[in-house]
Amino acid sequence: MAYPTLTEVKAYLGVVTGDDDDYLQATLDAVIGSVEQYCQRKFPLEVVVDEHEYNMEGDYSYFVTRYPLVDVTAMSLGDTVFDVVEDLRLNLVTGEVLVTVPLAGDLTISYSGGFDPVPPAVVFVINESVKSAYEGKDASAADGPMKSERVDGVATMQYYSPEDYMGGEGNAPRLIAKYSNMLDTYRSERAFVGM
Repeated sequence: MAYPTLTEVKAYLGVVTGDDDDYLQATLDAVIGSVEQYCQRKFPLEVVVDEHEYNMEGDYSYFVTRYPLVDVTAMSLGDTVFDVVEDLRLNLVTGEVLVTVPLAGDLTISYSGGFDPVPPAVVFVINESVKSAYEGKDASAADGPMKSERVDGVATMQYYSPEDYMGGEGNAPRLIAKYSNMLDTYRSERAFVGM
């Protein structure tokens, strides 16, 4: 099971027309991006190939970018091809792949990782965040997070503060901040470039 689709979100919201499809799809994409940004990971199970130069002096392990790890189908380091059964030890939960030699060079690993199905809490956060945005889509800027200060006879200033865009523990994007505590269990302590 992947992330909720537009059709599934519309069913969740009870929307039967296609009038707001573009808005809902854009909001759904933004919410999913916010969830992935906050958690520093992607959730759906996929077959992945990680390829990059890896040179951690004395390091005998590699953490895959998509986890939990389901299985590894192939791994090579330069010209060295590892025997998946004999040479690798896998920590399925953390996505750590342990090997018998230090890792240095061009690393390629093919594996399956992620959740199937996507955890219910993640699906709930996505659906509820889209719902919240959809219900407030017609609110005016005056109803939004604008702050205002006034000094009589001098000036009136209106501005948006950073707190309006970030919120929740761990500075969750505002779009999902209301539900971010439900995602804390799934937050990665590792950050990867180009998930």
